[in-house]
Amino acid sequence: MHNHTKTAPDHVLVQGILESGALASISFRTVASTVDNVGIRWLISGAEGEIEVTTPQMLWQIRSPGWTLKIKNGMGEAKDVEFGIPKENHSGSFLGINTARLYEAYANKETEKYADFKGGLATHCALQKILQASK
Repeated sequence: MHNHTKTAPDHVLVQGILESGALASISFRTVASTVDNVGIRWLISGAEGEIEVTTPQMLWQIRSPGWTLKIKNGMGEAKDVEFGIPKENHSGSFLGINTARLYEAYANKETEKYADFKGGLATHCALQKILQASK
């Protein structure tokens, strides 16, 4: 048995005000097994209602079968919205589809479909602001 020093928190919470003035909060936790097998639960709350996106516990990083989308507008009932996984022209493992999409987008010069240096720098700057604010 190997002992490893823990270097990452189990729970991360970031909250603040976006440049647009909107309030935002993000909570992320790493748990080996969730009580309801949901990997990510993303709630978007607004003045007129709420949207919930959930992903399965496993493979939540890629858009895979099992994602759900619910919308509640006003005092009405929440409604499930179908947004099925698009049919792919790629063969091979389900896990390789994201890589195939990236290569295809790059070949077709669809720069909005993949990260570039400018986007990575913007993410790094945002994370630096969060780190500085947390001290």
